Amino acid sequence: MGLRDYIAVVRHHWPIWLGVTALGVVLALTALLALPRTFEATAEVFVSSTTEGPETSQFVNERVKSYPAIATSDAVLDSAMARLGMDSGASQPWVEVEATSPVETAQVDITVVSGDAELAANVANAVAVEFSRVVQDLERPTTGVSPVRLTVTDAATAPTVPTSPVPLYVLTLGTAAGLLLGLSAAVVRSKMGRILHTESDLRATWGDVEVLTIPSGRGRHDPSAGRAAPTIARHLERIAGEKAVRVCVVSPSPGEDRTVRALLDSVADELRPRGVRAIVHHHPDVSRELIAPTAPGVALDFIDRSTPIRAWRHDHAGCDTVLLVVTTGRVDARDLQEVRSTLQAVGAPPPVVVLTSRRAALRGRSPSAPRHHADNARAAATASREVSEPASS
Repeated sequence: MGLRDYIAVVRHHWPIWLGVTALGVVLALTALLALPRTFEATAEVFVSSTTEGPETSQFVNERVKSYPAIATSDAVLDSAMARLGMDSGASQPWVEVEATSPVETAQVDITVVSGDAELAANVANAVAVEFSRVVQDLERPTTGVSPVRLTVTDAATAPTVPTSPVPLYVLTLGTAAGLLLGLSAAVVRSKMGRILHTESDLRATWGDVEVLTIPSGRGRHDPSAGRAAPTIARHLERIAGEKAVRVCVVSPSPGEDRTVRALLDSVADELRPRGVRAIVHHHPDVSRELIAPTAPGVALDFIDRSTPIRAWRHDHAGCDTVLLVVTTGRVDARDLQEVRSTLQAVGAPPPVVVLTSRRAALRGRSPSAPRHHADNARAAATASREVSEPASS
């Protein structure tokens, strides 16, 4: 699938996409509330030498590399727990102690992670104190003083903000996962569904057919853009010329009959100012008599797709052209295939498919549209006079 295909999928199945995305955000918020909060406190211990000499700094840097392992030893941790009055053998709040020594420094950082901010700070400070004592005891020779001195230079303080979960990270992850899963769900739905959305969907179902695609009109300055009626009117005007043309109009979707009827009224409103007599009727037998070959114009006959085959054959006998109005997102491929089979069975002319959105079909109704019944009556009367005059002469 290309970028345009994904855009089309999102446009046509945006409720699924947004729904799954919203679900991802909700799950992220739920995780923020459900996940336990952890706090991190750090105490810094500085290591210095008790003697002076040219190799003192090198000696300290070498020795400090082994000190983090001592900080997390049982001797230090048990002493720190005892210092805080915590029995190491009983059930105690969860804590995690980590010691690191930044490269090229004489410093040891004691970091404690716990679900309690105060406890994390107290344990970090207790470990730092006991760590300093244990190291100095280990480094002290049998006689004399320890060659190193450890000092707590930066005591730990109780953190006010938890280190995890991080709201921004969790929400971003949940939203991103929702967007991707929503897009995947929309793609799967588009593959499973048989609703027609694009010209590609239409041609995949029908095959080679003439298609009038109504543009969306977005970003266009043409007042007729985004309206189906002017596009259809221009097409019919070219067909009509100076003769009478009977156009049979069919909708593959039963639920869109009202939309198509309104569209035909708008098409007639567009044709009349162009000097083309237009009649809209929903009973083909009557409309066949409204415009005679000597009365140039367009008769727009709406034919119900549920009409029996025998009646279809009778109604289509006098059709000069067939307009098949397909409303995007509202026509099932199976309905379109059924209409195609019916048209082929009755020997109808190859149809011209009008691919339009429901909004474009209803958009921009002319103010004269409510008067289409009166216009039809006047057009019928005029056509009847034009037919009767040659006969009487």
